[in-house]
Amino acid sequence: MSDILIKSRVIPSNPRSKNYPAGATVVRSGSGGGSTLITGGGGTNIDIIKVDDMRSLTDKNVLSSLRVLGEILSRIIKNDDETELSEENTLSSLRITKEIAESAKIILDKIEKTYLSKIENDEAAGLLTFLKGLISKELIEANNGL
Repeated sequence: MSDILIKSRVIPSNPRSKNYPAGATVVRSGSGGGSTLITGGGGTNIDIIKVDDMRSLTDKNVLSSLRVLGEILSRIIKNDDETELSEENTLSSLRITKEIAESAKIILDKIEKTYLSKIENDEAAGLLTFLKGLISKELIEANNGL
């Protein structure tokens, strides 16, 4: 059995179980699943504003929201930005479209160079062998005869 390293632990403001009161923190003690202690007060300093709740709007909430929005916007890489891509930032929708279009063009160019076209005039550097023959509705030109 391998050990799993937990880097951070987040406790939700409302417990998932209906058996615990809102804001409760569950602390387990003992190695064999010993006693469990339920304490109140966890997550009580978190204010969640409902969509239509204008009474809860305070300077603190608005400034906090603006700081969060500023942080999110600073992590969005715009269309012409040269910021290095990382796990901590994200691309704008225009930048994503641009990246996909550039990648698709590269792939299509490689495909065009790799395969013979059925609809455009094309040539092959190697010998083509038709195992079951060749049918042509127009003239076939052969350099050294047929």
